[in-house]
Amino acid sequence: AAAASVAAKVRATAPGPATGVGAVTVPAAAATWLLVAAVLHATVFVGGRSPWRQAADLALDADTNGRGIVVGARCGSASLTYYLRPNHWLDREVDPHPGIRVEHLAHDATAALGALFAAAAGRRVFVILRRDELESLQRDPGAEALLRGECQLLRVLPCPREHGDGTLYVFGSRRDG
Repeated sequence: AAAASVAAKVRATAPGPATGVGAVTVPAAAATWLLVAAVLHATVFVGGRSPWRQAADLALDADTNGRGIVVGARCGSASLTYYLRPNHWLDREVDPHPGIRVEHLAHDATAALGALFAAAAGRRVFVILRRDELESLQRDPGAEALLRGECQLLRVLPCPREHGDGTLYVFGSRRDG
């Protein structure tokens, strides 16, 4: 709408008759820009969301012993709960996913990771972090040592964005339970 308004004002003030090329240039440029942005948003930028479903699937697939999993995350804990424990809220009396726990990691990374590993109770532990969260954790020497000592990097799920980075780092415990 803004491009059409500008084009109309330019045509009204420009001397001489309006040509077909000049009348089509601004709308064609706007349409091209919108098409490119839509394709990038749907393909390369994956809708602007980090690949939480892929991370959840990795954790589920790695539970080879069937004892269950414990997943720790910061901003992605709600998304991971949705993918790992679907419909968990329907029946408060019966837990439909007793072997799967999703824990929100507090900002005190050393204490949060320590509690996460202590709560594993024989289950495999996964820590899923975005790049900025991993960098924040690495600034805490105790938390980084705990993460590197207990876990190994299983997969990096790249997620470029137009602004920022939604890449996920999936860590899994070195041993089952």
